[in-house]
Amino acid sequence: MRSGLLPLMIFMVVILHGITVMISTSITTGRTDLNRKWEFAETLLAVLEKTVKQLPDEIFQENGFKRNGILFFAAMSGGDYIEEMLDKSVKMFNSVETLEAYGMIR
Repeated sequence: MRSGLLPLMIFMVVILHGITVMISTSITTGRTDLNRKWEFAETLLAVLEKTVKQLPDEIFQENGFKRNGILFFAAMSGGDYIEEMLDKSVKMFNSVETLEAYGMIR
């Protein structure tokens, strides 16, 4: 097996009143086992969660949005754990009110 560096895309998606905004960045990583990749994913989600929750309400209000009217979620392109990251990030980044509004919980 050839070793080397792999590109990894990180996506954060925001849905504003039905409009999807995707923010992405690319980093280069070495080959790693799945456990280490999931640890990286969880660390990344924790950093993104902190960032989302620190956004002041004024940012939303100045632009005509309510915080609970926006659905945040994130994933990586590595092929592993995409579904798991989507599920976990939706629950981490959003309030119960937001999840209810988007029909994700009842």
